[in-house]
Amino acid sequence: MTKQSKPAYEQVMDTLKEIAIMKLEIDPDQLSNIDPQASIIESLTLDSIDRVELFFEIEDRFRFQFELEDMNSVETMHDLIALIQERGSTGGSGI
Repeated sequence: MTKQSKPAYEQVMDTLKEIAIMKLEIDPDQLSNIDPQASIIESLTLDSIDRVELFFEIEDRFRFQFELEDMNSVETMHDLIALIQERGSTGGSGI
């Protein structure tokens, strides 16, 4: 069994930026100016489908599942990163 570690802030931010660029097709320049306290939806101009896609991709990358209330309580990038750090993992193959 491989030990799984909690992701660091910078690692989470880098992964979120990668997801935003690759999966949501957000301009990298737009990501460089994001305020961690600003609304994710407004900062990234996400519609409801984009937000769901973002959450699914985060679940895959960090190996955890969002609860229904998480979808409504995560407002800012800071909220999202804190939740990922609390519940997510970076290590282990799952095998």
